[in-house]
Amino acid sequence: MISKVPSNGNYLTALWDPGANISLITHDSARRLNLKGRDVTLSVTKVGNTTDYIQSKEYIVPLTDLNGQEWKIRTYGMDQITADVTRVDIRGIAKLFKSVTEKDVIRPEGKVDILIGSDCCVLLPTKAEQVGNLQLMKNQFGYCLRGSHTLLKVGTVSHHFVRIHHLYGQQYDTGSIHIANFNGLKESLDNFFNIESLGTQCNPKCGNCKCGKCPIGNGNYTIAEERELNMIRKGLQYDKDEKRWTVTYPWIRESAELPNNIGAANHRLESTEKRLQRTGTIYANAYNDQIKDMVNRNVARKLSDYEVRNYEGPIHYLPHHEVLKPDSKSTPIRIVFNSSSTYMGHVINDYWAKGPNVLNDMLVVLLRFRQNRIGIAGDISKMYNAIKLSVPDQHTHRFLWRDLDASRKPDHYVLKTVTFGDRPSGTIATVALGMTAEMSKDIYPEAAEMILRNSYVDDIINSVDNNDQARKVMEDTEKLLAKGGFTIKHWIVTGKQSDQWNGLHISNEPKEKILGMIWQPRDDMFTFQAKINFSSKRRGIHIDKDLQQTQIDDIPLILTRRMVLSQVASIYDPLGLACPFVLTAKLLLRSFCKTDGGNGGWDEPIADAMRQKWIEFFKGVFQLESIQFPRCIKPEAAYKNPVLVVFSDGSSVAYGACAYIRWQIGPETYEANLIIAKNRIAPTKQLSIPRLELCGAVIASRIREKIVKEMDFNFIRIIHVVDSTIVRAQIQRESYGFGTFVATRIAEIQSKTEPSDWWWVQGEQNPADLTTRATDPTALVMESVWQKGPDFLRLPIEQWPIRQDYSESSQLPDAVGITMSFEHEEKSRDIVPDVSDIDLNRFSNVSKMLRVTSIILDIAKHRSFKGAANRISAGNIQRAEMIWIKHIQKSLPKDSLVRYRRLGVQTNSDGIITVGQRMQEWMKRTWNQTEFILLPNSHPFIKLIVASFHSEDHSGVDTTLAKLRSRYWIPGVRRIIKLVKKRCIICRKREKKIVGQQMGMLPIERLQPAPAFYYCAVDLFGPFMIRDTVKKRTHGKAYGVLFNCVTTRAVYVDLAEGYDTSSFIMTLRRFVTVRGYPRKMISDSGSQLVAAGKELQQVVHKWDWEPIKSFGKCKGMDWVTTKSADAPWENGVSESLVKSVKKSLEVAIGTSVMTFSELQTVLFEVSNLLNERPIGTKNSDPTEGSYLCPNDLLLGRSSIRVPNGNFNENSNYKLRWKFIQQVVHMHILGAS
Repeated sequence: MISKVPSNGNYLTALWDPGANISLITHDSARRLNLKGRDVTLSVTKVGNTTDYIQSKEYIVPLTDLNGQEWKIRTYGMDQITADVTRVDIRGIAKLFKSVTEKDVIRPEGKVDILIGSDCCVLLPTKAEQVGNLQLMKNQFGYCLRGSHTLLKVGTVSHHFVRIHHLYGQQYDTGSIHIANFNGLKESLDNFFNIESLGTQCNPKCGNCKCGKCPIGNGNYTIAEERELNMIRKGLQYDKDEKRWTVTYPWIRESAELPNNIGAANHRLESTEKRLQRTGTIYANAYNDQIKDMVNRNVARKLSDYEVRNYEGPIHYLPHHEVLKPDSKSTPIRIVFNSSSTYMGHVINDYWAKGPNVLNDMLVVLLRFRQNRIGIAGDISKMYNAIKLSVPDQHTHRFLWRDLDASRKPDHYVLKTVTFGDRPSGTIATVALGMTAEMSKDIYPEAAEMILRNSYVDDIINSVDNNDQARKVMEDTEKLLAKGGFTIKHWIVTGKQSDQWNGLHISNEPKEKILGMIWQPRDDMFTFQAKINFSSKRRGIHIDKDLQQTQIDDIPLILTRRMVLSQVASIYDPLGLACPFVLTAKLLLRSFCKTDGGNGGWDEPIADAMRQKWIEFFKGVFQLESIQFPRCIKPEAAYKNPVLVVFSDGSSVAYGACAYIRWQIGPETYEANLIIAKNRIAPTKQLSIPRLELCGAVIASRIREKIVKEMDFNFIRIIHVVDSTIVRAQIQRESYGFGTFVATRIAEIQSKTEPSDWWWVQGEQNPADLTTRATDPTALVMESVWQKGPDFLRLPIEQWPIRQDYSESSQLPDAVGITMSFEHEEKSRDIVPDVSDIDLNRFSNVSKMLRVTSIILDIAKHRSFKGAANRISAGNIQRAEMIWIKHIQKSLPKDSLVRYRRLGVQTNSDGIITVGQRMQEWMKRTWNQTEFILLPNSHPFIKLIVASFHSEDHSGVDTTLAKLRSRYWIPGVRRIIKLVKKRCIICRKREKKIVGQQMGMLPIERLQPAPAFYYCAVDLFGPFMIRDTVKKRTHGKAYGVLFNCVTTRAVYVDLAEGYDTSSFIMTLRRFVTVRGYPRKMISDSGSQLVAAGKELQQVVHKWDWEPIKSFGKCKGMDWVTTKSADAPWENGVSESLVKSVKKSLEVAIGTSVMTFSELQTVLFEVSNLLNERPIGTKNSDPTEGSYLCPNDLLLGRSSIRVPNGNFNENSNYKLRWKFIQQVVHMHILGAS
């Protein structure tokens, strides 16, 4: 489909292509429209599965429709989209359609300027009219044609098919297609927040949890992790001659199951070779040199042809590929072996146990690195390659290579050492390093302790008091590591390089990375490095260089959430030294969720105002580069032990804490330095300021615990400072006096600190305030309050402006208590609790809630807690219910008297709003009561009432509604009943829909009127285990017998004590004694008992049916047998009721074993529950009377409960006749 579209005063020839998944524009058209593009790289896979990489640009093209509305679409530039559009003569075509002229359907010709694909599906033309195979298409920009017709005169047309199949790189789509990898986005988010939460996260334990994922007791590992760690330790064997470790991998699957993937390895090798050739000769040769270096270093070994042909053990080939490292001077390209590749569903990494995380806490290692004056750091060279593989494991680490010579067959190699990328490799290397240190702990104690406590992967860092200690520990460390085959690549030491380090390889670089942080060893300072780069990535490497501060204006015109997140995640700050500034980015990221409700895509352009805020933030990142933080937090003149001071605060947007170490450096002279700081943004659901300040105190207590436990200082005193009197007062009280939110946090604080450690200070003197608001980097400079703490830290503690004033009687937020209000009457004094303080969401049962309320009533009455739970009475329960009803009725609409006037609204003598005033006399005779209590359907109490009625028998909606209507009138309650039933776990488990079948004609007995149990059906079910009343260990079996009236659906359920004929006849005799002989008894034949299990079928099959059928003949009872398995419409009612009985028994007794009389009693009660169910659907109109149930026909009332209200005992037949006439008259009115 071709048409013209206007853009910036120009007209573009547009090709509308719903088969394309992106939109394109020619570079010439983009220049004509004065569009500014952003550099991108496209990977285009075309027909034939050939892939081309294209350097292109991304443009935002404005299009204006016929109504003047502007549409901005994202397109990618190309030199030419397709062949020129040939001329098509469309004269006379317009006459075929009703709504257009020839001017409307003019078809352009020549060069295609823009292709608009399905990513802009809302703009694609849709069919307006159709004539034969020719369609008139219409969209916001006008009309165009699609199809063929004899009137069309088409010349020679060239067809060019190009299908864009994959798009790689930093591409941004309008929302219909997410091109960038979401896993990479999630990883960036996880890494960012994991670093932010270091040192502040809690470590919950599950107690008696059986999940297998939680540590047990005081251990650090789960049972599974302990088992895997033991496998790794047993697999490590030390060779004293070679002074090296050899490992057998922890196989958790049989290695013999591994397939030989030589074919797949060949294909992957060819792919790697082609990719290296495209990358360039420099990288290809470097890759080949890396392979040779691995052989020379004895990391890999070339196999002989004999070994390749004759080795009989498991064999697996690892594919390998390159990772570019252009910033690296020594290795611009690194080889990676992919142990996670899949072949025929097999992944070799799945064959090995991973083992637990045995690394030291990175935050703890960094904290100890800041302790003393001289910092030292060592990098273990090729740490993984220092550990040899066992011979069988070497052959599961084969790979192919042929020195980039594609003309010959590849050579076969094996890896001889532990390989980076193997699932257990990290744990194996760390455990081997630790075992090496343990071996020489007695010879080199300081070096061993440094390795065991202060190493992280292949980095060993520490801090000591002077250069002599530094030299000794470095020399001892090298000797110790040599015993395990490990070597140090180089050392980094505080200060300038000098002769005192002769014999040691000391790095002379001005900046070094220590666990991700930038360290300037000459100045002994931590700094931050700005890495702002919005260019596309190719194989994980940015195409362009990082932006400099002078290039801040080159930030792209279009910024997306994904782009800004990638820049924020590059700020690495595990110690929180710059957390007041990083908070700016967190709040800006949060604002995305507030502006569009969190529905915006990660690749949609952000608003111009938001873009300007991000530009200001990126400017701040460059300012952060110039700010330094001292590595060492101990002054050179420090003496005595230090004091730890932890500040915390909270605001509406964030909460946090910061810790300072205070040293005495002279008489009455002190110095303080920032150790660590952490903050978190406030939840989206707004919390009160005191609660957020309390959360800040929790962060402070966790920071304090980490510092005291892990750092080697002996603090003479620890002081917590807050600027909230509420928080400090809450910490002084017991946690049980508060609600759940506050109580859990106070309990954690009190478990980690002492209440006497907490002090109050004015807010202006609390440096933690910086952690709760976005701060400019200039506030974080060397001598600022942020780095050195408030001025009073440099004074004696006695002169600090802090205090501990606290009033026990002060009212605190979230304190738990019941407010009592007093109502005075002339004769009595009643105390009525304000039940609004009771949280209904904490109750799942209305009975329990009423019991709790009644206990509160008793406490209020006797002014004592003693014995309150034992004095619960029916009167108190009823009074509690009335109090709740009055409270709930307060939420009725103000116009309820008008809204429900047809129901006859009134207030009774108890102050309860009821309905039914206009028909009290009729309701007394029909409903057995004079009024219904009116309740709103929006209060949580209603759900508890509905759940209570529903849980009696877990019946259907109509049954529950009928029971509820016996007392309450709740408008719209049917919806709530359906919701309660839908969420009921028991109902969801029991009610399973099965495929129905076409039923036959109903028996005549089901259709004609008859007294209850005149036509009766019987069915058996079971067996049930029963026990003897005296000999409780003696067990037997009994069988349920269900008699039901096929006309009224009344039920009688009894128990047969044995499995013989006489036991069943005894049950039958009990039935006819209670209910009388039926005219006809219907049952299944013994072999057709559908409801019966296999065992019951065998029992019934052995019965002598003649005496059973002859029983009752003299009383006029006929016995008829059917085959309900083939004709469920004949006796299916029995099967259905048996199912209901079983459901009720499942709820009532579960798996309990009862005596015969106990089980028979339960069956009788189940019979009554079934007889209380309504017959048919009950209308919601109260004037139509109560619902009809089998009990109405058996007992003359719907329930076995004692009837409410007064009965007229007058036996005057004239009055009875008038009553009957009234009922008939009401029926006639209802029918009309």
